Amino acid sequence: MGDENRGVVPEPLQPETGEQGLLSQPNNHILNLAVEAWQLFLDGMSDLDLDAGSRDGKLSIKEQLIPMGNWTDNRSIYEIVADAREGAEAIEPFTQTRDRLREVHSRSSNAQVVDAVHGAAQSVIEWSATSEAREDSILTTPSPLGPIPVGTFVLAAAFQMAATWRDIAPDRPKPELERLGLTALVDSTGAVAGRLGATASITAITPEFVMGTGTHGGAWRTSHLDETITGPAVVAPSGLLIDFAAGNVNLLKATRKLRVRQPRRLGAMAIVLEGIPDLPAAGLLKKAARMTSFMAR
Repeated sequence: MGDENRGVVPEPLQPETGEQGLLSQPNNHILNLAVEAWQLFLDGMSDLDLDAGSRDGKLSIKEQLIPMGNWTDNRSIYEIVADAREGAEAIEPFTQTRDRLREVHSRSSNAQVVDAVHGAAQSVIEWSATSEAREDSILTTPSPLGPIPVGTFVLAAAFQMAATWRDIAPDRPKPELERLGLTALVDSTGAVAGRLGATASITAITPEFVMGTGTHGGAWRTSHLDETITGPAVVAPSGLLIDFAAGNVNLLKATRKLRVRQPRRLGAMAIVLEGIPDLPAAGLLKKAARMTSFMAR
């Protein structure tokens, strides 16, 4: 990274040329995290009453789970890889896919929904264990976030798992799933910012862990850090950050629990990402920057 960019991205987050966040870590680390997330999500799901309402008060637990399932009209891991190999360039936006799946499968039985979710998990677990998975994971595939590596996209589902679990079982928190969900959120943010050619960074600081991503020259680095890290950051419990990114928290109610560091640079990152409507972090950063401006009045 050139001297003119030092200070923009904290040194621990300055990527090497060609670095691709967690995908660049050895031993299929990113796929192991994705598998762990699915296993955590499935744990205890059989005890849920799918007919009960979810936390948002609008959808049942069943309706929340439907988009997580492996349906014939939803994109499986094998189709994600096939799209990457064939050079596909665009797919249906996430919100459109989610709403369509809920409408089409609303009459599926509870057992069918549970089976579909288990099927989605099992397909990722089985694919991750294949000899081709490492090679496949570095291919670029179309996603709701734009073109990103397959492995990055597969891990990105951990954010949706964490957000969904908080909606369907708020009285049964899963801190480890939230850690993985926030890790996925930070890494996918780095992937998108890197693709857009940004020189920027963002760090999530929680009481349990600190995770940041820095981008420059099309590369990005995602790393565990300590609280002494400099640069723009959002500081809050991991569950609140997940709710915030998913749009599941009242902005004003969050002001006492969420702190923003270097809001001007945070706002700059938000501007870079604002053209990606399905990137959860884009909404988080824009809201956080707006919240800071409001509190400064």
